[in-house]
Amino acid sequence: MATSRPQATPIAAIQEHFEILSVTFNSEHMESLPDDAPGWRRTPYCYLLLQARGPQVDRIPTVQMDFDFLDTSGFAVLPIGSSPVAIDASAAAAQRPFDDVEVTQLLDERRIDEGKVTLEIKAKAKGLVPDLETILDLETPGFVVDQRDDQGAAVVRFSDEMDTVESARLWLRSMQPESGRRPGRFRCGRPARDDVTAVFQRYDDADLETVSAEVALAGALRARDPFWIWIAIGAAAVLYFVWLFFTRPGRRASGHAREELRMPTKVTPFSVLALLQQIAHRPELAPAHRVELEADMRRIEARHFGRDHDAALDLERIATDWLRRAG
Repeated sequence: MATSRPQATPIAAIQEHFEILSVTFNSEHMESLPDDAPGWRRTPYCYLLLQARGPQVDRIPTVQMDFDFLDTSGFAVLPIGSSPVAIDASAAAAQRPFDDVEVTQLLDERRIDEGKVTLEIKAKAKGLVPDLETILDLETPGFVVDQRDDQGAAVVRFSDEMDTVESARLWLRSMQPESGRRPGRFRCGRPARDDVTAVFQRYDDADLETVSAEVALAGALRARDPFWIWIAIGAAAVLYFVWLFFTRPGRRASGHAREELRMPTKVTPFSVLALLQQIAHRPELAPAHRVELEADMRRIEARHFGRDHDAALDLERIATDWLRRAG
């Protein structure tokens, strides 16, 4: 008996309760694996990283997939649906298992004369990369952090054994010297666990060089002049009044903040369909554009999950075009 790839998974039910952070489609390795149950095998097709849209979410809905079978007796379609999974989105999420963590810290001191230092931290691991505090002891004597940015874990691909996934995560730390101090050295974060591999780098003009965890800064940081502090306070006050009198927060849709649209990290039929679903839920989309959008979605489903294998589609062009229209 021969079986083809399962048909398109409806993602509307999932998107109603969850935000799809990333989608990894197993397009390279489709071999089945032995299961713990005797006589059964399993095949991972896709990995979805989901985030509940609120504490009210209490289950993962049923996912319906249609499998095509072909043997000597003819063609058959077997609809398979998963069982709903009960969850508690109001509680703190349990730590997902991870292993083989590699962390690279990149120090950018090219604006050191302005009193600004940036530390870029990249981590990759088998499983989902945990929070920064779990893997690094990030103490920077002489500096205070004035800006933090965590871009969240993103699934990169299936592992070679197909029993887990590999993920990556990026943090940015913008720092400035403590008041009245002029640090001459900078200390990067140190691994908080024995199984974390750390690499330290810094910019040498436009190139990168590998350094130790503690490095001498290229120049002396100038202490902040109180005069500039008053200028900054005045500018902040002006910006506040501009926001107060010229913005209209009431125009936002009630209940949910507007989701940011962006090109999927990995362009696949699943990720492009997820993007088009996001755009379709926007109330400001014109009726004529909505008809074109639904037509493009049907074309993608027919080409990649149906029997229409003759019409080639440029998924990246379709995604780029709708991002431009929705913007």
